[in-house]
This record gives sequence, structure tokens and C-alpha cells, in this order.
Amino acid sequence: MSEENTSQQADPMQEALSRAVERYRELLVSANPDAVPELIRGESVEELDGSLEVAKAAFARAREAARAELASSPTPANPPRRNAPPPGLESAGPLAKIAWGLRESRNN
Repeated sequence: MSEENTSQQADPMQEALSRAVERYRELLVSANPDAVPELIRGESVEELDGSLEVAKAAFARAREAARAELASSPTPANPPRRNAPPPGLESAGPLAKIAWGLRESRNN
């Protein structure tokens, strides 16, 4: 068997392997919503499996950071009061409604 013939056989096999690895990556991404998809990468099944753990850990850290920030931000006890629209505003034109809303937003 010549070197050229071996090279020609390797190319289709390498392409098939690359397609299979990419399909496996797509399955990992869809089956693991608790992982950062961009971090799931690799040229082999083993590399993809390893990167999945990293992607899950990154997602967990981001989720915990978001929860901590939400827990530390104060929630107002009483929401700001809004004035009721004046009588007749419901039947007024759009420009009158917009003008009223802008005046109200400046006053609050």
C-alpha cells in the first residue's frame, strides 16, 4: 500500500470522526442545560467529557453569584406610589397619554 493511498483513506475516516465528535458535542449541550455551551469543546470524546465538567462548574458558579447578588439587593417594602390617571385620559389620544406619562415620570 502506498503512502498516498493510506493518506486518502485517512481523510474520510478523520472527517467521519470529526462529524461524530461534533454530534456528540451537540448531544452534550442539549442534554446539559446546566452547563455553559461555549465551554464544551474538544477534538475527542475524552476532551469533550472533560470540558463538560468545567462547563458545569462555571455554570454553577455563575448561578450562585447571581443568587448571592439577588439576595443582597434590598427589595423595597413599599413600591413607589403612582397617581391615578385623570378622568377622561382613557378616551384621550395617544399624544395626550404620552404627555401625561412624561409629566408623571418627572414628578416621581
